[in-house]
Amino acid sequence: MCNTCKTSFKQENNLYKFINTAITNTPLWNYYNQPLTMEEWDRITEGGLSNGEIEQAQREELARIRDSDIQVFMDTLSTDNPMLPQINSVDLLLKKNEHPILELENITLQEPRAVRVSRGGYGGTSIRIAKGITLHTGGTRGRSESHDEIRNIDNGKLLITNKRIMFLGSNRTTNIDINKIVSIEDYLDGIKIQRSNKQKPEYFIGVDNNSITINIEGRQHNVLFNGEMIREIIIGRLN
Repeated sequence: MCNTCKTSFKQENNLYKFINTAITNTPLWNYYNQPLTMEEWDRITEGGLSNGEIEQAQREELARIRDSDIQVFMDTLSTDNPMLPQINSVDLLLKKNEHPILELENITLQEPRAVRVSRGGYGGTSIRIAKGITLHTGGTRGRSESHDEIRNIDNGKLLITNKRIMFLGSNRTTNIDINKIVSIEDYLDGIKIQRSNKQKPEYFIGVDNNSITINIEGRQHNVLFNGEMIREIIIGRLN
Protein backbone atom coordinates (compact mmCIF):
# COMPACT_ATOMS: atom_id res chain seq x y z
CA MET A 1 0.00 0.00 0.00
CA CYS A 2 1.09 3.57 -0.74
CA ASN A 3 0.75 5.54 2.51
CA THR A 4 0.44 8.84 0.64
CA CYS A 5 -2.31 8.00 -1.87
CA LYS A 6 -3.71 5.00 0.02
CA THR A 7 -3.42 2.86 -3.11
CA SER A 8 -3.65 -0.83 -2.27
CA PHE A 9 -3.40 -4.11 -4.19
CA LYS A 10 -4.24 -7.68 -3.31
CA GLN A 11 -1.65 -10.24 -4.39
CA GLU A 12 -2.77 -13.49 -6.01
CA ASN A 13 0.22 -15.67 -6.91
CA ASN A 14 2.35 -13.46 -9.21
CA LEU A 15 -0.50 -11.08 -10.06
CA TYR A 16 -2.02 -8.14 -8.25
CA LYS A 17 -5.58 -6.83 -8.05
CA PHE A 18 -6.20 -3.12 -7.57
CA ILE A 19 -8.40 -2.67 -4.50
CA ASN A 20 -8.54 0.99 -3.51
CA THR A 21 -6.94 4.44 -3.75
CA ALA A 22 -7.60 7.92 -2.47
CA ILE A 23 -7.07 9.32 -5.98
CA THR A 24 -10.40 9.67 -7.80
CA ASN A 25 -9.23 10.47 -11.34
CA THR A 26 -6.66 7.69 -11.75
CA PRO A 27 -6.96 5.22 -14.66
CA LEU A 28 -6.51 2.44 -12.11
CA TRP A 29 -10.27 2.45 -11.49
CA ASN A 30 -10.82 1.19 -15.06
CA TYR A 31 -9.03 -2.01 -14.04
CA TYR A 32 -10.57 -2.50 -10.62
CA ASN A 33 -10.18 -6.04 -9.26
CA GLN A 34 -8.39 -7.26 -12.41
CA PRO A 35 -5.37 -9.56 -11.83
CA LEU A 36 -2.39 -7.94 -13.60
CA THR A 37 1.38 -7.88 -13.23
CA MET A 38 3.10 -4.99 -11.47
CA GLU A 39 4.69 -4.11 -14.83
CA GLU A 40 1.19 -3.66 -16.25
CA TRP A 41 0.08 -1.55 -13.28
CA ASP A 42 3.14 0.70 -13.68
CA ARG A 43 2.33 1.07 -17.38
CA ILE A 44 -1.33 1.87 -16.66
CA THR A 45 -0.48 4.59 -14.13
CA GLU A 46 1.56 6.27 -16.89
CA GLY A 47 -1.38 6.15 -19.32
CA GLY A 48 -0.48 2.86 -20.97
CA LEU A 49 -2.43 -0.33 -21.57
CA SER A 50 -2.61 -3.77 -20.02
CA ASN A 51 -1.10 -6.76 -21.83
CA GLY A 52 -4.58 -7.92 -22.87
CA GLU A 53 -5.40 -4.51 -24.35
CA ILE A 54 -2.10 -4.41 -26.23
CA GLU A 55 -2.76 -7.87 -27.69
CA GLN A 56 -6.31 -6.85 -28.66
CA ALA A 57 -5.01 -3.68 -30.35
CA GLN A 58 -2.46 -5.77 -32.26
CA ARG A 59 -5.16 -8.20 -33.43
CA GLU A 60 -7.35 -5.32 -34.58
CA GLU A 61 -4.43 -3.75 -36.46
CA LEU A 62 -3.61 -7.05 -38.18
CA ALA A 63 -7.28 -7.43 -39.16
CA ARG A 64 -7.31 -3.86 -40.50
CA ILE A 65 -4.18 -4.52 -42.57
CA ARG A 66 -5.64 -7.79 -43.87
CA ASP A 67 -8.89 -6.08 -44.91
CA SER A 68 -6.91 -3.31 -46.60
CA ASP A 69 -4.72 -5.80 -48.49
CA ILE A 70 -7.76 -7.81 -49.61
CA GLN A 71 -9.32 -4.59 -50.93
CA VAL A 72 -6.14 -3.93 -52.95
CA PHE A 73 -6.51 -7.44 -54.39
CA MET A 74 -10.21 -6.83 -55.10
CA ASP A 75 -9.47 -3.58 -56.91
CA THR A 76 -7.27 -5.44 -59.43
CA LEU A 77 -9.87 -8.04 -60.42
CA SER A 78 -11.77 -5.89 -62.92
CA THR A 79 -8.55 -4.58 -64.51
CA ASP A 80 -6.51 -6.00 -67.38
CA ASN A 81 -3.94 -7.25 -64.85
CA PRO A 82 -5.85 -9.00 -62.06
CA MET A 83 -3.81 -10.30 -59.15
CA LEU A 84 -4.49 -13.95 -60.06
CA PRO A 85 -2.17 -16.93 -60.68
CA GLN A 86 -1.33 -17.63 -64.31
CA ILE A 87 -3.14 -20.59 -65.89
CA ASN A 88 -0.86 -22.45 -68.28
CA SER A 89 -3.31 -25.03 -69.66
CA VAL A 90 -7.05 -25.76 -69.62
CA ASP A 91 -9.25 -28.70 -70.63
CA LEU A 92 -10.98 -26.79 -73.46
CA LEU A 93 -9.92 -25.44 -76.82
CA LEU A 94 -9.88 -21.66 -76.60
CA LYS A 95 -10.86 -19.30 -79.37
CA LYS A 96 -8.55 -16.89 -81.14
CA ASN A 97 -7.31 -14.14 -78.79
CA GLU A 98 -8.98 -15.91 -75.85
CA HIS A 99 -7.01 -16.57 -72.67
CA PRO A 100 -7.96 -18.12 -69.33
CA ILE A 101 -8.25 -15.90 -66.25
CA LEU A 102 -9.54 -18.12 -63.45
CA GLU A 103 -10.37 -21.79 -62.95
CA LEU A 104 -12.38 -22.95 -59.94
CA GLU A 105 -12.95 -26.52 -58.74
CA ASN A 106 -15.94 -28.18 -57.05
CA ILE A 107 -18.58 -25.81 -58.43
CA THR A 108 -22.27 -26.75 -58.44
CA LEU A 109 -24.46 -25.64 -61.33
CA GLN A 110 -28.01 -24.87 -60.19
CA GLU A 111 -31.07 -23.93 -62.23
CA PRO A 112 -34.75 -23.26 -61.47
CA ARG A 113 -37.02 -26.20 -62.21
CA ALA A 114 -40.82 -26.12 -62.33
CA VAL A 115 -42.40 -28.23 -59.60
CA ARG A 116 -46.10 -29.08 -59.82
CA VAL A 117 -48.09 -29.71 -56.65
CA SER A 118 -51.58 -31.22 -56.72
CA ARG A 119 -54.09 -30.29 -54.05
CA GLY A 120 -57.00 -32.68 -53.62
CA GLY A 121 -60.64 -31.67 -53.72
CA TYR A 122 -63.37 -32.35 -51.21
CA GLY A 123 -66.41 -34.38 -52.13
CA GLY A 124 -68.73 -32.61 -49.75
CA THR A 125 -71.64 -34.06 -47.81
CA SER A 126 -74.64 -36.04 -49.09
CA ILE A 127 -77.93 -35.56 -47.26
CA ARG A 128 -80.96 -37.74 -47.98
CA ILE A 129 -84.03 -35.52 -48.00
CA ALA A 130 -86.63 -38.07 -49.03
CA LYS A 131 -86.87 -41.42 -50.69
CA GLY A 132 -85.00 -41.16 -53.97
CA ILE A 133 -83.89 -37.55 -53.30
CA THR A 134 -80.32 -36.77 -52.06
CA LEU A 135 -78.76 -33.31 -51.67
CA HIS A 136 -74.96 -32.90 -52.22
CA THR A 137 -73.29 -29.85 -50.58
CA GLY A 138 -69.84 -28.36 -49.93
CA GLY A 139 -67.79 -30.12 -52.61
CA THR A 140 -64.66 -28.57 -54.20
CA ARG A 141 -62.57 -29.55 -57.20
CA GLY A 142 -58.91 -30.52 -56.92
CA ARG A 143 -56.32 -28.18 -58.44
CA SER A 144 -52.70 -28.23 -59.55
CA GLU A 145 -50.18 -25.47 -58.78
CA SER A 146 -46.69 -24.92 -60.22
CA HIS A 147 -43.68 -23.04 -58.82
CA ASP A 148 -39.93 -22.92 -59.41
CA GLU A 149 -37.39 -24.55 -57.10
CA ILE A 150 -33.61 -24.20 -57.39
CA ARG A 151 -32.18 -27.65 -58.14
CA ASN A 152 -28.61 -28.96 -58.35
CA ILE A 153 -27.89 -29.88 -61.98
CA ASP A 154 -24.23 -30.95 -61.97
CA ASN A 155 -20.86 -30.51 -60.27
CA GLY A 156 -17.60 -29.61 -61.96
CA LYS A 157 -15.16 -26.84 -62.91
CA LEU A 158 -15.85 -23.20 -63.68
CA LEU A 159 -13.49 -21.55 -66.17
CA ILE A 160 -13.55 -17.81 -66.78
CA THR A 161 -11.74 -16.40 -69.80
CA ASN A 162 -11.67 -12.92 -71.28
CA LYS A 163 -14.55 -13.96 -73.57
CA ARG A 164 -16.57 -16.75 -71.92
CA ILE A 165 -17.71 -18.44 -68.73
CA MET A 166 -17.62 -22.21 -69.07
CA PHE A 167 -18.91 -24.85 -66.70
CA LEU A 168 -17.49 -28.35 -67.22
CA GLY A 169 -19.48 -30.95 -65.30
CA SER A 170 -19.61 -34.72 -65.45
CA ASN A 171 -22.94 -34.61 -67.32
CA ARG A 172 -23.38 -31.01 -68.42
CA THR A 173 -21.26 -28.38 -70.17
CA THR A 174 -22.40 -24.76 -70.15
CA ASN A 175 -20.90 -22.06 -72.35
CA ILE A 176 -21.78 -18.40 -71.67
CA ASP A 177 -20.67 -15.52 -73.88
CA ILE A 178 -19.70 -12.76 -71.44
CA ASN A 179 -21.15 -10.05 -73.68
CA LYS A 180 -24.58 -11.76 -73.53
CA ILE A 181 -24.76 -11.45 -69.76
CA VAL A 182 -27.65 -9.20 -68.70
CA SER A 183 -27.14 -9.25 -64.93
CA ILE A 184 -24.92 -10.79 -62.25
CA GLU A 185 -25.93 -11.22 -58.63
CA ASP A 186 -23.25 -12.21 -56.14
CA TYR A 187 -23.51 -14.28 -52.97
CA LEU A 188 -20.98 -15.34 -50.35
CA ASP A 189 -20.62 -18.72 -52.03
CA GLY A 190 -21.38 -18.02 -55.68
CA ILE A 191 -23.09 -16.01 -58.40
CA LYS A 192 -26.35 -15.91 -60.32
CA ILE A 193 -26.13 -15.08 -64.04
CA GLN A 194 -28.96 -14.00 -66.32
CA ARG A 195 -28.10 -13.98 -70.02
CA SER A 196 -30.02 -12.64 -72.99
CA ASN A 197 -30.35 -15.96 -74.84
CA LYS A 198 -31.72 -17.97 -71.89
CA GLN A 199 -35.02 -17.41 -70.09
CA LYS A 200 -34.06 -18.67 -66.64
CA PRO A 201 -30.94 -17.77 -64.63
CA GLU A 202 -28.02 -20.06 -63.83
CA TYR A 203 -26.38 -20.33 -60.42
CA PHE A 204 -22.75 -21.28 -59.90
CA ILE A 205 -22.31 -22.19 -56.24
CA GLY A 206 -19.24 -23.26 -54.27
CA VAL A 207 -16.66 -20.64 -55.27
CA ASP A 208 -15.69 -20.51 -51.58
CA ASN A 209 -14.35 -24.06 -51.95
CA ASN A 210 -11.38 -22.35 -53.63
CA SER A 211 -8.78 -20.02 -52.16
CA ILE A 212 -5.85 -17.88 -53.24
CA THR A 213 -2.71 -16.69 -51.45
CA ILE A 214 -2.15 -13.00 -52.10
CA ASN A 215 1.09 -11.11 -51.46
CA ILE A 216 0.92 -7.38 -50.75
CA GLU A 217 4.28 -5.76 -49.96
CA GLY A 218 5.57 -8.99 -48.45
CA ARG A 219 2.42 -9.68 -46.43
CA GLN A 220 0.76 -12.97 -47.37
CA HIS A 221 -2.91 -13.77 -46.82
CA ASN A 222 -4.91 -16.86 -47.72
CA VAL A 223 -8.26 -15.65 -49.04
CA LEU A 224 -11.38 -17.64 -49.91
CA PHE A 225 -13.06 -16.65 -53.15
CA ASN A 226 -16.59 -15.24 -52.91
CA GLY A 227 -19.27 -14.18 -55.34
CA GLU A 228 -18.28 -10.52 -55.28
CA MET A 229 -14.76 -11.39 -56.49
CA ILE A 230 -16.11 -13.50 -59.35
CA ARG A 231 -18.52 -10.73 -60.28
CA GLU A 232 -15.68 -8.19 -60.47
CA ILE A 233 -13.63 -10.51 -62.70
CA ILE A 234 -16.55 -10.94 -65.11
CA ILE A 235 -17.49 -7.24 -65.16
CA GLY A 236 -13.91 -6.38 -66.06
CA ARG A 237 -14.22 -8.53 -69.19
CA LEU A 238 -17.42 -6.92 -70.51
CA ASN A 239 -17.01 -4.83 -73.66
